[in-house]
Amino acid sequence: MGTATEISLEEYLGQSYDPDCEFLEGELKERNGGEFDHSDLQGSLYFFFRQHQKVLGLRALVEQRVRVKAERYRVPDLCLVGLERPQDGVVSVAPELVVEVLSPDDRMVDVEEKIADYLEMGVGEVWVVNPRKAHGWSFTKGGSVESREGALEFRGLQVDLRAVREG
Repeated sequence: MGTATEISLEEYLGQSYDPDCEFLEGELKERNGGEFDHSDLQGSLYFFFRQHQKVLGLRALVEQRVRVKAERYRVPDLCLVGLERPQDGVVSVAPELVVEVLSPDDRMVDVEEKIADYLEMGVGEVWVVNPRKAHGWSFTKGGSVESREGALEFRGLQVDLRAVREG
């Protein structure tokens, strides 16, 4: 992960960062990203889910702040939430799906911590996808499923990561 800086929650919520950072108990934490494969798959998944927004009854959001606990704010690469807008600009109701696209600098210990935060918040499903291999994992409170064939499923929608990536 990137560097960390100590700040207050009020300071974090009152600032904009480019790219946005996560806030973990007083620590501002930079996120990995910014490389082509990551950005390309993130954008393709966003486009796919926006096309299915009415069928799912969920809105796809990119890099949206999510309050996972009182003093923890994550910024997933993509999340699917209800169609209503959050009152304060921060998602505080558990998304139905969170997607984290791996970057070359991601460490597994950090990814596992994010998955745990999302599942503890009540997120229904967390995907972790490797954009270079179109390989993915789906995590729920009931366990995990690995997809080496590049296809994951959400609410009956088959998402072929290779096809989505190639657009």
